[in-house]
Amino acid sequence: MTVLFGGTLAAQEPGWHKFGEGRTQKAPPPLPENLTLAAGTWITIRVDEPLSSDHNQTEDFFTATLVQPSVANGFVVARRGQIVGGRVTEAVKAGRGKGASRLGLEITEISLVDGQQLPVKTQSISRNAKVVSPEMVLTFRLEAPLNISTERSAGAFQPVTREDYEQPTLYRRGPPAPPPPTW
Repeated sequence: MTVLFGGTLAAQEPGWHKFGEGRTQKAPPPLPENLTLAAGTWITIRVDEPLSSDHNQTEDFFTATLVQPSVANGFVVARRGQIVGGRVTEAVKAGRGKGASRLGLEITEISLVDGQQLPVKTQSISRNAKVVSPEMVLTFRLEAPLNISTERSAGAFQPVTREDYEQPTLYRRGPPAPPPPTW
């Protein structure tokens, strides 16, 4: 907001501060040479393709996108929408008298903000289901810490902000307006 005082313009920033003093922004924390995504971190993905115990086999590869950013030491290491790779760990078809279908999945690699693709080890999730549909959201737990070097691309790793988590608002269009009356 800009306010006119005695013929001069003064910029005002939101929030409380002493009259005549501008707000100072905090300097971002220094970026360490290595960031660590801790073991136990939850990684939530949206599956990009249909997976089925009838069509997929153990060791088949699949892709997905991150639903939430991955944050290590206060820095975003992978943004929402980045690609994640995984594999099918179990694909059991249900047969007559053989029980339910099962499909097991795990994440095997993740794309980072600086373009690196690093291998990861997550817990395998097993579903008593025949199909995992595209757009289905699944959550995996990181089993081993992921160490990330920032030396070659320090500018890519930025401190996490609220905007990293905010989803764009989608507005549903209503029915079209009725045509104007003709007289």
